[in-house]
Amino acid sequence: MLQASKEYKISQQHQFVRIEARVHYFDKWQGELLVLEADGQPVWTGAHHYCPSKCILESWLRLAQADHCRSLHTEIFASYSCHGVSVCGDDAVSDLLSRHVEVLIPHTTESIKLTFRSTLGKREIYEATWGIDDVMISVL
Repeated sequence: MLQASKEYKISQQHQFVRIEARVHYFDKWQGELLVLEADGQPVWTGAHHYCPSKCILESWLRLAQADHCRSLHTEIFASYSCHGVSVCGDDAVSDLLSRHVEVLIPHTTESIKLTFRSTLGKREIYEATWGIDDVMISVL
């Protein structure tokens, strides 16, 4: 499983942290998830499909409204791209770029470990991949 992790030190006392980032979906995503974890707990999940049918979108919307997702402080994001720009990989497939992620979670300790991972499994990197940038942590 492809993932990226980093632990951040927080010197100020706080009750909450706001996590912001931009995520990018490249090539043939077929409903797989990109997950952001804070200290091992999922806090944001984004599903993407490069061009889904209407029934896939409807099932994602039902998932986003499920009680078990809201109880995890998890935002569910579903998207699709049929017509757009391809910046790398397969030129016939539109990429989704710069999806803004923002979550606010309860947090009081002196560090936080963020992990981005996907459910792409054993797919080859030229079939589908992802990227992140502009990660910011604010304390409240």
